[in-house]
Amino acid sequence: MNRTQTDVVVLGCGVAGTAISLDLARRGLSVTVAYRREDEGSSFSNQKWKHSGALYPVRSLALAAWRAYQSITSGPDQDYLLGPAEAHFFSDDPAVLDQLQRQWDAWGVSSWGLDISPLPLSSCKRVGAFGRSCFVGGFRTPDCVIDFPSMIQDLRAEMRKSGVGIEASANVKQLIREGNRVTGVVVEKTSGETHIQCRHCVVAMGAWAPQLLKSIGLVPPVRLTKSNVLVLPDELVDRITVWIRHEVTIVPYRNRTLIADARFMPVDDPDDLAPHWPHVDELVDDLSRCFPDWRLAQKSAYGCLKTAEMSNTGIPNPNVAIYVDSGEQGYCHGVTGLTVVFPGKASLMWTVAQRVGTHVARLLDSS
Repeated sequence: MNRTQTDVVVLGCGVAGTAISLDLARRGLSVTVAYRREDEGSSFSNQKWKHSGALYPVRSLALAAWRAYQSITSGPDQDYLLGPAEAHFFSDDPAVLDQLQRQWDAWGVSSWGLDISPLPLSSCKRVGAFGRSCFVGGFRTPDCVIDFPSMIQDLRAEMRKSGVGIEASANVKQLIREGNRVTGVVVEKTSGETHIQCRHCVVAMGAWAPQLLKSIGLVPPVRLTKSNVLVLPDELVDRITVWIRHEVTIVPYRNRTLIADARFMPVDDPDDLAPHWPHVDELVDDLSRCFPDWRLAQKSAYGCLKTAEMSNTGIPNPNVAIYVDSGEQGYCHGVTGLTVVFPGKASLMWTVAQRVGTHVARLLDSS
């Protein structure tokens, strides 16, 4: 078995893993990142959406998303924006629109600088290539499409230039736990196994993390769920379009249209990306009712996995992420040398990275 040493090993190289690895490397720490596939993580299967926070159900989460969004004109995100920085949120029920307006007023979003304005009725009656719609009103928000897959590939190249060690096409076989401390990880590649000894381990593996953590006796309070993304040829709308009441989101992305809704189902297999066709058919029926002139020419879909923190009542908690280390979360059981991140929103990747980087650097400075 090969053996290497590093300050921090990061497991997972989606939006969270790449951003965290770069942040740690910029702090002068030696970093090695290990990941299984080039298209690993939900960032390659989600709807490529840079959220403004307007549709988030909790004020603190909405404000965090808006603050992250504001870096879009000066941060690395700006090079990966596709289409206009404008989304249309529609509803077929005026009461839904009134409720949202009251919520935004109560939150004081205008004082944040988040610009949300009503759409004229003429913009609601017809929607792109879908034609006539059932909508009676809507709002204009600054949400936009962002090419997360291209960003991740470029960030991986930047990681290499920053001296980050990369173990690609590597299967994580084992977390090494010595007493109450994680001291390393064993990864397996076609060339054999490697034991990476580290001062700290960051697990940012998304759907694959719970199984790995259970192997050392940790059971995070998360649920793995799967939604479906319907894929249509061509860009049928020119911006993110949302049917609010049914939570149907329509996103144009590189000559395709990606459509999803809120029909989630619990799953156990983190590699289960097969669509659940009954839910896909229900989504198509919703679209047909909303757009009476539209007809589905061909049907293609895939599954998109997400992890959600569960509250004590068994209801998904809308927290952005969970950070775990000794004494900070109950399910860590005093295990040190370990930080676990379940990023809930790709839009907040840099916020997550900064918080984790500050946390890990502080721990290593004091050790």
